[in-house]
Amino acid sequence: MDGVFIGATWSRDMRNMMLLSFLAFSAALITLAPAFGNNGLWASLHVFLLVRGLSLLAMLRLRVRTAF
Repeated sequence: MDGVFIGATWSRDMRNMMLLSFLAFSAALITLAPAFGNNGLWASLHVFLLVRGLSLLAMLRLRVRTAF
């Protein structure tokens, strides 16, 4: 997804979705790490990657409709 967004010069959208993903990661880390320790840390990473992928996919669909 990074290559698509950078190639299409949509880096602002990629940055914004990364910030959204970081906020979701931080919330998951604060709640999961104290309860589950190292497994909570890994779960938080998975939350980050899931939110990043889904948000970039949603943004890609929106941008493709408006750009092409």
